[in-house]
Amino acid sequence: MYSISQCEKALKSTLLECRGREEWAGQRGGYLCIADGINGLPLVTVLMGEVSLQKAPKYLEFCQEKAARLAGHRDHESSYESRNPGKDRWGGAVRCGNKIFSFSGLPELGDEAVMLKAALLSNTPIEVLERIAQRSNNPYWAAVRQL
Repeated sequence: MYSISQCEKALKSTLLECRGREEWAGQRGGYLCIADGINGLPLVTVLMGEVSLQKAPKYLEFCQEKAARLAGHRDHESSYESRNPGKDRWGGAVRCGNKIFSFSGLPELGDEAVMLKAALLSNTPIEVLERIAQRSNNPYWAAVRQL
């Protein structure tokens, strides 16, 4: 089972592992949404790390939208499977059991990597995480998958 502290650890380790990458310049945090896996309603939404005042509303909206969208696609394991950039629909949410964990504030696949790392810290089977990362061709997963 996920906890906010595991998500914080996952964010910190992902930021550490991915620092120095051009696309991560200035990225220091975002919003986490833990939602019900059936209806997508947020159970908790929390700011993690640092986010600019200008980007905070967008990240808050995106983390909740990703979770709700994933809940609507019961056969999907991640929001990347239903992404639509033309409509601002992005990856970054993963399904784990009866909960959905969503993050927004990093590069799209960075959001997903943080949630995959949190799932790893929560003892989600590695096979599930590998499958999700493979479907999105996540370039950050290899760097952050170690405990």
